[in-house]
Amino acid sequence: MLNRIILTSLIAICLSGCVSLRTDMVNADGQQDNCQVTGGGLGLGAVIGIGSAYIARSSCVSDMESLGYLAIDEAGFPGFSLSEQGTARAEIQSVVDGTDAKLNGLAPGDLVVSVNNVPVKDVNEAKKKLFGPIEEAVNIAILRQNNQRSVLLKREPFKGNN
Repeated sequence: MLNRIILTSLIAICLSGCVSLRTDMVNADGQQDNCQVTGGGLGLGAVIGIGSAYIARSSCVSDMESLGYLAIDEAGFPGFSLSEQGTARAEIQSVVDGTDAKLNGLAPGDLVVSVNNVPVKDVNEAKKKLFGPIEEAVNIAILRQNNQRSVLLKREPFKGNN
């Protein structure tokens, strides 16, 4: 009898399943959120539960993308940070060493006047236009001491508060 209980328990364990899925997301302002779901069950229920979890996570990710979020491991920034939100000018606050921005001579105080040949009116608009997929090129027009120049940068991987 004990062998039968152990065998039945082992079969139940083998036919059960559980999965926890999480996708961390970030938007142009650096706000982070996640899509996290768990699903599972016993026997055929495991297949249904796990499948439902994948569908729910995919739906959550799609909803977040429609709000301007990207998966953190796919999100890129231009290699510099801009002045705080609410300011009228899109002024570079700092430039990260080793990035295309640094290699192209961008510096604190430079003003971002356009992104991909579209003028930006303020820092909020600039942040949204500069945010996008890693490695994607972005053409930025910079104004420094009344001299404007354009630089082509690739987006760098997102690391915390860029």
